[in-house]
Amino acid sequence: MKKPASKQNMKRSYSGGDVKRYLGILKEHFDDKVAVVSEQFVDVRRDIAGVKSTLDSHTQILDSHTEKLNSHTGKLDSHTEMIGKIMTDIEILKGDMSEVKNDLKQKINRNEFVSLERRVRLLESKVK
Repeated sequence: MKKPASKQNMKRSYSGGDVKRYLGILKEHFDDKVAVVSEQFVDVRRDIAGVKSTLDSHTQILDSHTEKLNSHTGKLDSHTEMIGKIMTDIEILKGDMSEVKNDLKQKINRNEFVSLERRVRLLESKVK
């Protein structure tokens, strides 16, 4: 009976064909992995292109909104100026109204005038 060979004593020798087959398998495995990575890279580039396109459209939208906001800011400034002028005019009108009000208080009303007219006629008739 033969003694089983120990692992240390066992040396395998590989033929050139075995090595070629093994290297071929490794190459196929490596090529498959590279193909997968390549496909993923293409997908990532496509996704990035889509994101860039979306970002560009959003940038255009933001630019148009910025223009609108600038336009509205100009209108708001104009309206603020107009409101300031209107407030000044209202203050002037208030002053004028209080003057007219005081002038009217100093004048007699129609009833008082009629009464005063009667009294003057009576006095004139007595004097004649």
